[in-house]
Amino acid sequence: MRKKLIQTIEVFECDDYNLLHLGDYNRCGSIDCLYQSGVTDTMINQFKSRVAKLKKSILSEGYDIYQPIMVWKNPDTNKLEILDGQGRYQACKELSIPFYYIVNTNITTSEMASKYVYSINNDRKSWSQVDNVLVKANSDVDVNNKEANRKLLDLVSKLGCSISTARLIYYGSDSLSNSKNNYTNLPIRPNFDTKIRVYKKTIELRPVGFKSTAFLRVVIGEMCENPNFTTMVEDRYYKWLKKFDGVPSTSANGNRKLLNDAINNKDFVIDLRNKNK
Repeated sequence: MRKKLIQTIEVFECDDYNLLHLGDYNRCGSIDCLYQSGVTDTMINQFKSRVAKLKKSILSEGYDIYQPIMVWKNPDTNKLEILDGQGRYQACKELSIPFYYIVNTNITTSEMASKYVYSINNDRKSWSQVDNVLVKANSDVDVNNKEANRKLLDLVSKLGCSISTARLIYYGSDSLSNSKNNYTNLPIRPNFDTKIRVYKKTIELRPVGFKSTAFLRVVIGEMCENPNFTTMVEDRYYKWLKKFDGVPSTSANGNRKLLNDAINNKDFVIDLRNKNK
């Protein structure tokens, strides 16, 4: 059994690129918002890459009228704001071709728009943790954690680290068990300034190829959260790091052993060439 639910949906064609606007609930999705607070180089590159793929598809196959941009009319500004399709919108703008759009008349408030955009995009693989936190920081989709997410974005922007590392610095390793969709506001853990300093110094002193997030988590979590952490331990770690001539382990336990050897033995110098034979 089937029945027709909607008699007609109007699809509009337009070449006025000033007609549509982004709301504070959109992820990084236009050239204009690329350099706003909290937007990292990684996000900029991801956005440009996404638009480049869409442009290539449109040039080879054309822009399908059955994939219009979805918008709603914001009564507070009297403007049309994009709910879904900001990448397609930017691709059409860069190609100087008309775009198609439909108006979702069921969305009537900014709060409804925020929740709608978040719900349809939250499970998409294209939404990274940074996308997720950026939307929560700039909109009212998660009011209780809005300020916490703003702090995370600020730390990501200042350090150039990942969201996972920012959470670890702020809230400790226990927050890493929360999925990107179930982030909760946790109290800031001790030694915040110390963890910032150790993170920056680790990045500064790391040998070529030393990019292991797993190792950074162990350093920040195991060493800086350790009640026996001292300036002497920190200095010993830096001296060891300068002599480090390989790559860290991919396992947490392996990294803990490397770190413990480094900070507990002042004469310890790792030799991975022998270790890996």
